[in-house]
Amino acid sequence: MISINLKPNQPTEDAVKRLMQLRVQVDKRFNSTDQQLAEVKQEVAGVKQEVAEVKQEVAGVKQEVAGVQTTLAQILARLPEKP
Repeated sequence: MISINLKPNQPTEDAVKRLMQLRVQVDKRFNSTDQQLAEVKQEVAGVKQEVAEVKQEVAGVKQEVAGVQTTLAQILARLPEKP
């Protein structure tokens, strides 16, 4: 019968431990990055909402300006011409 005596290979065990530590670190970084990405997406959604509101306000201002221009044109049309 052949007997194989396996001795722990310290460099291999150290490498496995190190790889496990690296995996934990990478997982933490991915989780942190995912959280930051979620926060950025939320901020972007807020900015988009604000931009939509500003666009709506600008459209209202444009409409008001058009109304004022129309009124001024009517006033100018009624003024007597200069001799």
